[in-house]
Amino acid sequence: EASQDPVKVETLLLKICHKKRKDVSSPIMQVSVGTSDVPINPSENQPPPKAPTISIPNESFSMSNGHVAKTYMLLLRVYCNSNNGCLINNCDLDA
Repeated sequence: EASQDPVKVETLLLKICHKKRKDVSSPIMQVSVGTSDVPINPSENQPPPKAPTISIPNESFSMSNGHVAKTYMLLLRVYCNSNNGCLINNCDLDA
């Protein structure tokens, strides 16, 4: 089995500040907390020596600009690094 190029995974923290009025959209703040190169379907017999990790500092969950976020979501954005690593036919590749 040929090894594949890793994909780049960007981790974003979405902070959603809810409004009391339903007719007003809630502000959403998006904070990038890091990127990692992640192997595609690594072998169980020969796992990678170190698993990619991202740490999110406690300060990321505090108030910002006077808004109190009540909902937090993690968004993982996956970027293909090459045609070999791209598992979807219509994958957009950054040049």
